[in-house]
Amino acid sequence: MIRLNRFLTWLFAMSVYGLKILNDSYYPDLRRIVDEIVKIVPKEKIQLIHTDEWTSSELSRLREKHELTGAYPKDIERLCCKNLVAQIAEDAKIPHAKTVFLDFRQPINRKEFLNRIILEITKFPMFVKPNRMCGSAGIAKIANMEVLEKWLTERFQEEIPGEYVIQEFIEGEEFGVTVVLLPDGTWKPLIVDFLAGTTYQEAILKGEPLFMAALEFGKAVNGSFPNLREFTQKVIDAFRPQHPQIFCIQAFQLFPGTDQYVLNELAYRVNGDRTNAVLYPTCGISQFTAVTLAHINPNYYPTENPAWKPQIQTLVSFMQQEGTLQSQNDCVLRTNLKSKIELKWFTNAGDSMPVPFRISDTLVKFMLYSTTEDERDADLEWIRKNWRPDVG
Repeated sequence: MIRLNRFLTWLFAMSVYGLKILNDSYYPDLRRIVDEIVKIVPKEKIQLIHTDEWTSSELSRLREKHELTGAYPKDIERLCCKNLVAQIAEDAKIPHAKTVFLDFRQPINRKEFLNRIILEITKFPMFVKPNRMCGSAGIAKIANMEVLEKWLTERFQEEIPGEYVIQEFIEGEEFGVTVVLLPDGTWKPLIVDFLAGTTYQEAILKGEPLFMAALEFGKAVNGSFPNLREFTQKVIDAFRPQHPQIFCIQAFQLFPGTDQYVLNELAYRVNGDRTNAVLYPTCGISQFTAVTLAHINPNYYPTENPAWKPQIQTLVSFMQQEGTLQSQNDCVLRTNLKSKIELKWFTNAGDSMPVPFRISDTLVKFMLYSTTEDERDADLEWIRKNWRPDVG
């Protein structure tokens, strides 16, 4: 069964914040600051750089308002609204999950919605996402018809209706490609991150571990991700993201070691904390430095820090779980893992926890420093089979 209590917690939180879609994000102080800046600085010298989903829409509106260079609302929406991503992928013949867009703000009856979903998706399980949100907020796995009908009924009863997509549930390895979109219109690939058999939905809905590992792009293409450069180029050609910026392609690899890729989502911003934690150790380039210099220097091209040495680092995270943390039981990890470990708890023993709201609601996370990929893989397998936070 779907974790409906978690989904309802998200709906309540979004209602309190008054935000159901990131297009509606609004920052009055930011507007006032930019309005003042354009009075004293020539427009051609102003670069508004967004580094997260929450401010991307607001900054795009400010760029358009003041006729500044960079991405405008239409540029952001085609990359970040999941219904538009699916349509553009379909037009470009890029494999993607079957997608049904549901706009509960428009007059349509429940039976018509249900018929559309069954006709186009055809089978269970299905996956629900807000059409424009981040951090895995509001995701839900729809196991069967009973759960789907219940979910639809609850959406029609919302005081603040929203936009959602329902998609077919894709089985495969989740991975991401991070590139720097350069000022001259070309791009520089950085890393391929992958979840090593874990998934975001299992981590946030069921309390399973979430692994974040990475390979330098060239090593990935020459190894377990063949023809990924061509797939990346096809996505960039289809979606035409504005340069410069960090651009992330999230996809599934249907079978290990093959080029059977299915597009999932896009991120037009620097990576979040999880991917960022393994990015520099893997490729020797800071994404924050890269996006800044790409906006300053029209001839910029990212290169590795001369002092950088490749490292095999893997971030392991467990989300909050509804219940009480009985103990901080990490001693067994240090006894059984061969990799060096740096660990941080975000909850004290004896504290109670609510249902997690989004993927950043972390209970514990730790970094593994491995000497070889085999050592890393063995440690991750041990964690997967033998260790969970002590929640009761």
